[in-house]
Amino acid sequence: STMARGGAQRNPRRRVVIRGAPYNTQQTNAGIRVLVANLNPGTRWQELKDHFQAVSEVVHADVYRGQDAGKGSVVFSNLTDAQNAVYMLAGSILEGNKIKMKLENAGAVQQAAAGPRGGG
Repeated sequence: STMARGGAQRNPRRRVVIRGAPYNTQQTNAGIRVLVANLNPGTRWQELKDHFQAVSEVVHADVYRGQDAGKGSVVFSNLTDAQNAVYMLAGSILEGNKIKMKLENAGAVQQAAAGPRGGG
């Protein structure tokens, strides 16, 4: 059956709910998620993680398959790391593709680009 492909394992992690915490990305234990698009279809989560790990500490990386192929997400433990990654890596090349990204919680992205380069 050709129908079963793609639909079946849409997003296995969707069902996870953090008990006692509101389900939003802002400040739950899940961290801050950055959505990535225009990935090379052959890119694996390991490569995605390494790419982001170069600028910020990565908690978790995912590359989607099926209908969402070419997209992925990278989770950081805090907003500063996430914004830094978006700022430093926007338009960077991963496996030949110029990747696009935004904070899942869009709106904070503009401030990240305009803000100070950070120190420490």
